Amino acid sequence: LILLSFTVTVVFAMMESTFSLWSERTFEWGAQQNGYIFAYTGLCGALTQGILVGPLAKYFGEKLLCRIGIFLLSIGMLGVSLTCSIYHVYIALTFIAVGLGMFMPSISSLILSVVSEDRRGWVLGVNQSVSSMSRIIGPIIAGILFEFYGKDVPYAFGGILLLIVLLFYKNI
Repeated sequence: LILLSFTVTVVFAMMESTFSLWSERTFEWGAQQNGYIFAYTGLCGALTQGILVGPLAKYFGEKLLCRIGIFLLSIGMLGVSLTCSIYHVYIALTFIAVGLGMFMPSISSLILSVVSEDRRGWVLGVNQSVSSMSRIIGPIIAGILFEFYGKDVPYAFGGILLLIVLLFYKNI
C-alpha cells in the first residue's frame, strides 16, 4: 500500500512540477491564470475530501475509493496530455483533484487498517517519508520527460502508469 501511495504521489508531483510550464507553452498562461486554476483544483480536492469521501467510504469502502481515485487521476493526466482547449484542461484537472482527493484519505485509512494499533504512528511516518521522496522523484522524471520528449509526455506517462497499476495491483 505504501508503494501504491508512492506511485500515485510521484504522478501527482509530476503534474504539480510541470503544469505552469505546460500551461505557458500551451495557452501562454502566466502566474495569474495558473494561480486561478490551482486555486480551483485545491477547492475541488478540499470539497472532495471534506464532503464526499466520508459518505462514499461508508457506502463503497476505502478499497474501491482508492481504485476510483487512481482511475480519475489517470484520466485527468491523460486528459491534460490530450487537451485542446482551456475548458478541457479545467475538466482534466477536476478529474485529477477529485481523484487525488478520494485516494489520499482512503489509502491512509487502508494502511492503518493492516497494522496493529501500536505501529500506526510509525507506519504513517514511513508513508509520509515515502511521500516526501516521491515529491523529489516525480519532478525529476517529469522534468526529463518534459524537456527531452515534449510537454505532454509527463502527463501521458503518468496516466498510463496509473492505468497499468490499476490492472496489476490486486490488493485494492
